[in-house]
Amino acid sequence: MKNLLKFFTMLMVALAAYVFTGCAEDGDPGAAGEQGEPGKKGENGEDGENGVGFDEATKYGNITLVLDGQRPDNTKEFKRDLNFRFTPVGVNGIRTSSVVYTEGIYRTFTIRRFYSSVAQDFQDNQVTLNLYVASDDGGNAEITGIDFYVRTVITTDDYKFFTFEDSYSEFAMNGNKEYTYDPATGNLDLKLNFTVPGDFEFNPTGHDLHVVATVNVKVFESM
Repeated sequence: MKNLLKFFTMLMVALAAYVFTGCAEDGDPGAAGEQGEPGKKGENGEDGENGVGFDEATKYGNITLVLDGQRPDNTKEFKRDLNFRFTPVGVNGIRTSSVVYTEGIYRTFTIRRFYSSVAQDFQDNQVTLNLYVASDDGGNAEITGIDFYVRTVITTDDYKFFTFEDSYSEFAMNGNKEYTYDPATGNLDLKLNFTVPGDFEFNPTGHDLHVVATVNVKVFESM
């Protein structure tokens, strides 16, 4: 009987402890611990695929321009590196953008490249170049004429813009010129380095503008 009473006493104590513990409320959350070390940077994802027509429009080479001068508002100097790499690949596109005509010792190149993709044959952000070359009996080539037309826009960090949209042929012809052409590969390489004076009517900056044009393109000759 004594053992049975002891058993019931222990059981009641255990039940009381369980009820007291179950009914107690949780305390307030403790203070946040220090932030852990940043994890390692994840791996770069795979490059996406080019859109339809991108490869065809960019595989015939590009014209880069470096424009270096003073802003029209006289507030600061500017320098822009522009890459005109898109070629229209339709019938008119090839005829007016990547072609060379040869007649005896004379060659005429017609090159046009656009700053962004060309949905149609033409858009307005472009460089157009006609290059006239003559070769002597020894095969040495001399540039006899250049038509150099630029139509592009310069935007600024303070949300202003100004445009170049005219021929700068006389200055391109009078500047430094480097030229090579390989008929076997269609590679035309040309570098022009010249200055457009600030008082030229179609220099929108009103200041001397230094221009470096680098042409590295493929050209085709009609059969």
